[in-house]
Amino acid sequence: MAVLESEVEIACEPPRLFGFVNDPANRPRVSPPNVNVELVEAPDAFSEGARLTFVVQAYGQKQRFLHEIVEWEEHVGFTERQVQGPFAKMVHRRDVVESPRGTKLVEQVAFEPPGGLLGFLLTEARIREMLGDGFRHQHRELRRLLEPST
Repeated sequence: MAVLESEVEIACEPPRLFGFVNDPANRPRVSPPNVNVELVEAPDAFSEGARLTFVVQAYGQKQRFLHEIVEWEEHVGFTERQVQGPFAKMVHRRDVVESPRGTKLVEQVAFEPPGGLLGFLLTEARIREMLGDGFRHQHRELRRLLEPST
């Protein structure tokens, strides 16, 4: 599987950052505006075994995803796995780590591009580009929403 890693330091306490990323309702708030994320069904907060259904509209196409939390540890991190969706496989790990500036969010996405006709459009390179753009936007939004204003 292809792997993409990302990290950002946020000037806030670890429980605050963990609480934010652990709340599914915040996912659309930090998603890029050109990727319309709509929650269809979601728990109030993630926990092991929780499922999240959402629709992503990008490039004129709507894709439905069903993800399940397969590992979860309070204030530390969680792993979600695609159960249904366009990718052949996708696993996304988020860890919240104390850092000199406050807190670091470390993310790792392992994926296999889809097969069939969709695979011609969503190549590994294209997925890396889209995820990278998404991470950069998310980092800006996390800082804007969670760091104290100066």
